Amino acid sequence: HGAFLAQYNQMGKALQQFQKSVDLLPDDVEILLGIASQRLNANELDKAVELLDRVLTKDPDHVQALVTKSKILIKKAEASEGAKQKEQLTTAIDALTLAVIQAGLQQ
Repeated sequence: HGAFLAQYNQMGKALQQFQKSVDLLPDDVEILLGIASQRLNANELDKAVELLDRVLTKDPDHVQALVTKSKILIKKAEASEGAKQKEQLTTAIDALTLAVIQAGLQQ
């Protein structure tokens, strides 16, 4: 039922349905994987990773969980790398702005 709701962009209701399933079957790898997928779709990356870690604790070779977790970690790394590049660019722009101001004052 949760997957059906997620298809129609009813994430809140979908997550509630998935949570009911987890309450009934807390060790079901496929249910945990389904919730992780929905968390990923909702851009709740840390929550998705937590769920994937639970899957991997139960089944360390679960291919879909390994691939999904890898994608999330790459996405998180790209985001932090983007922030680092933005910081470097801002520093370079600040230095250039300062140089232009100083050059203008010298004229």
